[in-house]
Amino acid sequence: MTKSAANRDTPNADPETPAPPAEDAAAEDATSPDGPPSDAARQEAAGEEEGEPNGQSENGKQEEPATEVEALREELEALREEQKETNDRLLRTAAELQNVRRRAAKEQRRRATQARASALRPMLEVLDDLQRALAAADDDAEGDETGDAFESLRSGIGMVENKFESALAGLGVEPIAAEGEPFDETLHEAMMQQPAPEGTDPGTVLAEIRRGYRMETSDEEEERVLRHSRVVVAVAPEEESGAAEEDHEENGSADE
Repeated sequence: MTKSAANRDTPNADPETPAPPAEDAAAEDATSPDGPPSDAARQEAAGEEEGEPNGQSENGKQEEPATEVEALREELEALREEQKETNDRLLRTAAELQNVRRRAAKEQRRRATQARASALRPMLEVLDDLQRALAAADDDAEGDETGDAFESLRSGIGMVENKFESALAGLGVEPIAAEGEPFDETLHEAMMQQPAPEGTDPGTVLAEIRRGYRMETSDEEEERVLRHSRVVVAVAPEEESGAAEEDHEENGSADE
């Protein structure tokens, strides 16, 4: 059969209609129910499926949308701010805790100092009694002949006094210097005033009526006065005379 005969046998054939492209033919073969799709159709369909869904690029990497990147950046900034606030809060808490510990330690030292002072003050009274006993024994011994028993008793009391003072010194207690020292209201308590002798400055302690003591404390605190010294203070003679005249005038006006 020749070509012209074949064309005559086809009733609807149009000699002027061109043949369909190869790609269209492959697509028609792929979608045709008459037979399985060809390899070219399957590869083309797979390429289209790989390139279109989920915004994937040709190299297989997923491209993140701009809105998702901005959201992640904002979340990161929020986390940084939260971390900064947390760090600041922790620093403040640590500083407050340190201050609380410092105040607690200071309060503990203060209470310990108060307890020591409360325990030591009654002992000072006992030491005063021992010193008065020794002073009375010295007064009685002047001009009189004393026996061996008296001397032994006085010597024993003196040893007890020395031992007592040594024990107090071991606890940080020492006497306050008074006689011949300038009057200091933080250490001394003025009981009497007398005219200053020649060569003595006014305000000088002339005599000590009762000995005072102070106690050493921790390095951060000052020395604590257990008991002020009771003293006699020297004043200028004109001040003494003026004070006496004022007292005399007040007494005269009261009598009138």
